[in-house]
Amino acid sequence: MIPSTTWLDSLKAYLAAAHEGGEEDVHQLRVATRRLSSWLKLARMRILRSDLRWLRAAGGGVRDIDVVLAQAPPEPLVVWLRRERATRLAHLFRVVAAPRTDALCVALGLLAPVDEGRARQVVPRLARRVLEVGGQLQLAPNDVESFHQLRRSVRGLRYALEWFDEKTGAFKEFQDISGRAADLSVALLLLDAYPDAAELADHRRQLEEEFAARRLEAVDAWPRLRETVDELA
Repeated sequence: MIPSTTWLDSLKAYLAAAHEGGEEDVHQLRVATRRLSSWLKLARMRILRSDLRWLRAAGGGVRDIDVVLAQAPPEPLVVWLRRERATRLAHLFRVVAAPRTDALCVALGLLAPVDEGRARQVVPRLARRVLEVGGQLQLAPNDVESFHQLRRSVRGLRYALEWFDEKTGAFKEFQDISGRAADLSVALLLLDAYPDAAELADHRRQLEEEFAARRLEAVDAWPRLRETVDELA
């Protein structure tokens, strides 16, 4: 089983690099918090998970804008997004420098190793949750919330399996497909916050059409992953 120090060291490294504000550093900071949250679930620990969510949310505000900027949105929106990124990045800097973040890293480093046998007993529960939300999405393929729930639960199961150093290619394939839809969902949310959104009505319609199409691609891809998840439940 991969030790927790692996991703704790990554978290510390990306916290140190976060002051540069680079896109990849912010992204990997969030990945490290997610993997550590997965480790805590395998350990059946609730402590520190809210602290990891707090840190991840600060990075998420910046990451969302980076995702949308990569989609080459209309220039007026680009100008606003860049200003908004600077504001959100300043908030991330404050969070990274906060005593709570230092305390989080110290506390994670003091936790006892996870017993692999007990940790593996958690996997079937995670798999059953994936199957549950996957079934809900198949019954209502246009339900956006079910789509996001499936995407998140699949990611959590994948990270759990990777703690055991197991291959997760089928999970990554689904994440790639569903992630493209999720990126468009983020774009729509940010467009809602844009002060002059009414002027970009055509852009919104295009985003909505692309989001619907990509989301249905994920629905179509789910049965291929379901066979793998069934074996874990």
